[in-house]
Amino acid sequence: MKAESHHHWQAARSSNSTAGISIRTNGLPVCTAAGYPTPLAAAYPSNKMNQIIKTSIFTLILLSRILSQPDPGEPDIISIGMQTAYNITCSSEVSIDLTNDTGIYAFSIQLVFDSEILTIDDVCKTDRLIGEDWLILTEPMGQDTLSIGCTGIYGITPGVGPILDITFSYPQNLEPLVTELNLIQGIVCNEYTSWEVQVEDGSLTIMEYDYPLGDVNNDLSVDILDVLDIVQSIIHNNVVIDFLAADCACDGVIDILDIVSLVNVILLFEY
Repeated sequence: MKAESHHHWQAARSSNSTAGISIRTNGLPVCTAAGYPTPLAAAYPSNKMNQIIKTSIFTLILLSRILSQPDPGEPDIISIGMQTAYNITCSSEVSIDLTNDTGIYAFSIQLVFDSEILTIDDVCKTDRLIGEDWLILTEPMGQDTLSIGCTGIYGITPGVGPILDITFSYPQNLEPLVTELNLIQGIVCNEYTSWEVQVEDGSLTIMEYDYPLGDVNNDLSVDILDVLDIVQSIIHNNVVIDFLAADCACDGVIDILDIVSLVNVILLFEY
């Protein structure tokens, strides 16, 4: 009788070694295949198990890529150049430059300026920020500090040059002066990590204009020849003129308003 029971157990074990049977051990589902317990196979459906494996592999690959990246160190520099403007134009464009030897997908800076002299009118990206997807966020951090954050899909390729153009305005006929433009923080990101970079400050020099307004050809007289030069410049865009002298309307654009203003000046002095 004992021999029959033993034979029956062997047959059951043999017949189930290929199909597998599910039992419970300590409340946990266990699957036996070929007589060996493999708990995960019964704990999760096959599609769920595949997803877990794929996620684990992806995580390991991502971690290995991050850990294998060399430390960027501090080769990157965000800087402001030394800019010069004239007190007759009422505005100036200042460039923020980036020197980078690796691709950059996001950056942030904090710009400090004298708000009693300068007002920030606009912040625009340059051609180094490839694509239309770049998002520029600006937020005042107090009266004299502006935080600027930018992020994009295509990134900034390694190189040197401006990444942002910032337009300042100031009172007309401001006395000549030099005002500092400071960066107190610069952070850049690639696709793996972010790090703080070296920043270099700059300044904006506002100078008194030496030539009389309207003396477009710099011959020390304001007459009909200056009017003709402005007209030719507007129509053909191939005449070299003194932009500051031609901007008689002081709006930063050479157009018909400057011609009207210049004619009025000439008529005023002639009569």
